[in-house]
Amino acid sequence: MDVRRLLSAMALEVQDLTPTETFERIAHYARTAVDASDSGILMVRARKKVSGAASTSGAVDRAHELQVECGEGPCLDTIFGEHDSLVTGDARLDPRWPTWGPRAAGSEFRSVVSVRLATRDRTYGSLNAFSHEPHDFTSSDLEVMKYLAAHATVAIAASLTVDGLTTALESRNLIGQAQGILMAVYDLDAGGAFQYLRRLSMHGNQRLFDVATQVVEQRRELQRTTV
Repeated sequence: MDVRRLLSAMALEVQDLTPTETFERIAHYARTAVDASDSGILMVRARKKVSGAASTSGAVDRAHELQVECGEGPCLDTIFGEHDSLVTGDARLDPRWPTWGPRAAGSEFRSVVSVRLATRDRTYGSLNAFSHEPHDFTSSDLEVMKYLAAHATVAIAASLTVDGLTTALESRNLIGQAQGILMAVYDLDAGGAFQYLRRLSMHGNQRLFDVATQVVEQRRELQRTTV
């Protein structure tokens, strides 16, 4: 496996993809890179909650869910634990995870290699490869996964940044539309229209974006009530 060529191909392919598409492509490249049975990404969400962000099969989804349910396992511990990478040769017998281990006995996978996806400032999750065979991943496979994870983290960070900026821009434009409607309907200036939106947001315990969406969607009804 020419890892450099694979990384170059991945870098070109994930350009201009959505975060979800980026996660999925990285998972497929990880499976190829270490000749794994399957691969996936476990992602940190709000308030340190984690969930699967990508998988090459439903079995990976179940493997991720089991670790989250147990609160332990190589993929989960790689994110929050002391080590930024972990390998288990036999998930069924590994004493490091006494709760998850016995429950993993019915899992389709025996070997797991997990590497943290993180920058200096943020941990995104873990990149995980799975094998049906015990002791299937070597130290060379771990090094390949680390190398792949470093490049994958850059792609993930860029994708999430672009997605966040796009969402923020769309939100700002929508709020501007709602302000314009309120200015026309109620003869308000821009500041008064924005304060009106804020009051609706606070009284209804809704996000400002959601209130603005309702105003835009209901603009015809608002206009009729003032005629």
